[in-house]
Amino acid sequence: GNLSGFDPDRDKVEYARLLELDQWALYRLAKAFESIETHFEKYEFADAFKGIYTFCNEDLSSFYLDILKDRLYTSSAQGLERRSAQTVLYTILNFLVRALAPLMSFTSEEIFQSIPKDKSIKDVESVHLLSWPITPDTWKNEDIHKRFAGLVSLRPFVLKALEDVRRSGQIGSSLEAKVTINTESQKDFDYLKSNLELLPATFIVSQVFLNRVEKIAKGLGDEFPKTEVVIDRADGEKCGRCWNYKIDVGQDHEHKMLCARCISIVKGVEIK
Repeated sequence: GNLSGFDPDRDKVEYARLLELDQWALYRLAKAFESIETHFEKYEFADAFKGIYTFCNEDLSSFYLDILKDRLYTSSAQGLERRSAQTVLYTILNFLVRALAPLMSFTSEEIFQSIPKDKSIKDVESVHLLSWPITPDTWKNEDIHKRFAGLVSLRPFVLKALEDVRRSGQIGSSLEAKVTINTESQKDFDYLKSNLELLPATFIVSQVFLNRVEKIAKGLGDEFPKTEVVIDRADGEKCGRCWNYKIDVGQDHEHKMLCARCISIVKGVEIK
């Protein structure tokens, strides 16, 4: 559904211009397909299926696709943010439909007939006539992996804290929340500060603040023993377009229900 109107030959974004989260998704795709290919070569079809399932469940559903929603739904339709996401969604789908073809032959064929196609496969009549996909070495970017490894580990702790506050009735949607991260650890502080812009989208909250403190009440397990998470209601008002809470909502007389980010996108559309 999110690839509707996407033309790979026209809209595909080259790897170097992809957003870092999208580069991370390609790293995970490459790693998953290394083992999936090995299992197929050994006729270990159950293990190949498990590899596909794990990638879809853990890397895609539990992390990448969950974070991607805001960007897909609220970014400019033709902008780099959305096209970058669509490029990777198209690439992942192109890989998965080939890997699933030996296991789910009819479902894969139905998917293949419906997906966008670039010029290299536009004239191919069936998914079963496609070759096995090749993962470029550029996708195996260890720096990208290291940058996101801590966020992947930290996210479950934040989601649990959000759920605890939600059950108490203090917030409803996670976008109603403001996350404050307090840490005694200089290492954690430096890492999180370098990724501060990514944190609201990673946790699907409106605001994230980071503090270096002398003492915390309770750490977040073995991985973050000197770091804690505090959940409060977000500051500002709810944007009527992206549903994030922002302090700049209502500052534009033409679009009183929108935040500054959405106003810039909407005005860009109107200018066109």
